Amino acid sequence: MITATVFFGDKERPFTLTDELVTELETTTGTGIGTLFQRLMAQAFKLGDLAEVIRLGLIGGGANPKRPSGW
Repeated sequence: MITATVFFGDKERPFTLTDELVTELETTTGTGIGTLFQRLMAQAFKLGDLAEVIRLGLIGGGANPKRPSGW
């Protein structure tokens, strides 16, 4: 499990990636966590990669997992 608390939006929020959420991240991005990490560090990522990391981190931290319409 990976946890960080950072200011996001209007307040400090917990971001947590559990093993289950990492598996979902791999599925939704179509790549393994190691490759995704390498792409992030090389600044060779897609916007969707970042959106999924943030979305799943917020869900792991307790946010509502409902996707907005249009996603």
